[in-house]
Amino acid sequence: MFEAIGSEIGQFMQRQRAEFERERLLTQEMTLRQQAERASRLKDEFLATVSHELRTPLNSILGWAQIMRRESLDDQKREAALETIFRNSRAQALLIDDLLDMSRLITGNFPLNLVPTSIRSVVEAAVEIVRPQAGSKSIDLTTDFRSDDVDITCDSERVQQIVWNLLVNAMKFTPEGGEVRVIVDTSDDHVSIAVRDNGEGIAPEFLPHVFDRFRQADSTSTRQHRGLGLGLAIVSNLAELHGGTVSVASDGLGQGSEFTLRLPLTKSNASESVIAEDIAGSNGKPSSKPDSISLKDIRVLIVEDDPDAAEMLRYALGAVGAQTRNAYSVAEAINSLGEWVPNVVLSDITMPDEDGYSLIKRIRGMQTPELADIPAIALTAMARSEDGDRAISSGFHLHIPKPVDIDELTKAITTLLDPH
Repeated sequence: MFEAIGSEIGQFMQRQRAEFERERLLTQEMTLRQQAERASRLKDEFLATVSHELRTPLNSILGWAQIMRRESLDDQKREAALETIFRNSRAQALLIDDLLDMSRLITGNFPLNLVPTSIRSVVEAAVEIVRPQAGSKSIDLTTDFRSDDVDITCDSERVQQIVWNLLVNAMKFTPEGGEVRVIVDTSDDHVSIAVRDNGEGIAPEFLPHVFDRFRQADSTSTRQHRGLGLGLAIVSNLAELHGGTVSVASDGLGQGSEFTLRLPLTKSNASESVIAEDIAGSNGKPSSKPDSISLKDIRVLIVEDDPDAAEMLRYALGAVGAQTRNAYSVAEAINSLGEWVPNVVLSDITMPDEDGYSLIKRIRGMQTPELADIPAIALTAMARSEDGDRAISSGFHLHIPKPVDIDELTKAITTLLDPH
């Protein structure tokens, strides 16, 4: 009798355990399904946002290009149309750069070039870049340096990118006639850069998600502000790479906000994940316009299978004095080298039949030193850091991602030919 009761109790406990395990698995499955559905929804929202943000500037570019082809505009309207095309092209390039930067940060393959840098010069450069934008909204943009200038060991372009992103974010959410203030101060072990505005502020429930990737306080179709929701995530990751932090404070909607970047004063505190210098230069971020540079009597061979891109480079470099030739394939480039020796070769990477890697291999293998040692720059839409590494290791001297800034390309050519 006791054995039967014991057996029944054992079976009951087994059933209970099985039932508990089934409930646990069902709950786990439901949680995973909800997470998958949320991830899918966020992905769809992000793709829709990317499509919108890329198509919006493209709409202005194509529209004004069609108008200029169809009509003869007066000088004032033509200048305004060209400015619109340039501004929207730059905006599109910056969006793509943000996507690439985020991808590199996620994979941990993000290049930094650490050098001693004046923090004041970095802040002032970022402020001057955004000052025209502030002026267009009548925003009072001021700086407050509360201590003597100090040097920090950092990648100056990336720290400038951080400050620039914080300023652009502040002005985006600050109304006409508002105020944006940059406050720089130092302590014993760090420098702090605070960007304070009296704009829309941040709701308490969204504060913990401000630096999340692809998160925006308003992602609906009626949102008032454009963007991918990547700028502040990039800011946070870049701060961490430098061994620093970034934080946000806001008293709520309508109360403005303050973002504070803190960076260590010593190189020893910097992140160990830093790797080699980014050879591409400005990475598409806004920079001060360089002085006009002449390429008078410099011979440039342009190897590009896209006729529009090739013609644009030929015209742009010719306008600053260069003697240029276009080759639309590797075979055509090799034939050209047999009769005309350039000072520098600009080559696309992705081309049919033979690519840019094949071209540089054939050039470096030539018997004539004058040809084998020609300086070469890879101009390519393949903009990952590993693409740059491969181009350099293959024999190119520089790797510059498209879209190409003509002023920066001109400067790169002169530096390559005369490094002193």
